[in-house]
Amino acid sequence: MIYQIGIKKIGIALTLALVMISCNNKEKKTDTVETQKSVAIEKPSADKKLKIEDYFSGPNYMRYMVSENNQLVLTDKQETAFATWRTENHPKIEAKMKQIDGINSEIKSLSKEQASSEKILQKLDATNKLRLEIAEIKIQCRDHILEQLDDKQWNTLVEDYKKGYPFKEREEMMVLISHVNPLPNYMQTINDNTTNFKISEEQQKALGNWSSENHPKMMQMAQQIQNLEKEIYQASLNKEPKAGIFKKVNEIGKIRVNVVSKKTNCRDLVIKTLSPEQWNLLIKKS
Repeated sequence: MIYQIGIKKIGIALTLALVMISCNNKEKKTDTVETQKSVAIEKPSADKKLKIEDYFSGPNYMRYMVSENNQLVLTDKQETAFATWRTENHPKIEAKMKQIDGINSEIKSLSKEQASSEKILQKLDATNKLRLEIAEIKIQCRDHILEQLDDKQWNTLVEDYKKGYPFKEREEMMVLISHVNPLPNYMQTINDNTTNFKISEEQQKALGNWSSENHPKMMQMAQQIQNLEKEIYQASLNKEPKAGIFKKVNEIGKIRVNVVSKKTNCRDLVIKTLSPEQWNLLIKKS
């Protein structure tokens, strides 16, 4: 009798254990499903080569100063002064560019996660401040060079720099719009995948109407930014004061805010127009 009771107790314990294991497995599966629903966080590539012209359009004078082909006939004192400056300040600029790149990746993720415009613009404001800090260092670099060079050397620098490193305009539409804002280009992705996304005629009409009205405005703002960047490039070579260059950098920042605001409005329209399944497919391809 005692033996039978013992067997029953063991049987009950095993049953309870199996039930608990089954429940734990269900919980794990549920957690996995929930995790898959979240948007993958954008991460900047660790080995990505950052270009200074993507963060400040003024001349990168030190690139010429340290070049073996420069025509300046620098004295030992001048070479030492420039080498010291570069050693002290180049890492600062590199660090700020990496910060901007990281925040831009966060902005892209926030857009896909349907974050509010306010939250996205807060991040953008942080990148605009970092761009100003980079501009400050680059203008200080220009002024430092002006102090060290004589007039003949400076004129040689300007002429050689314009020939060797002219301002390059971004002529391709997609390249330019990607340069002026970090958000995904949802409309372009939809247009490239209309069949895969199974876009209906009604959806095409709604998206097309928005694009017809706002795309020209977007490209106009992008071109305004590029024009200002070209002005900054020339203003630096013309030895214009920091205040004037800073004003142009600030103006670019304001236009960038308008671009990102409009792009976020575009995203909100896309979310409203597409089905949840279409949206999920879109963010995977964006």
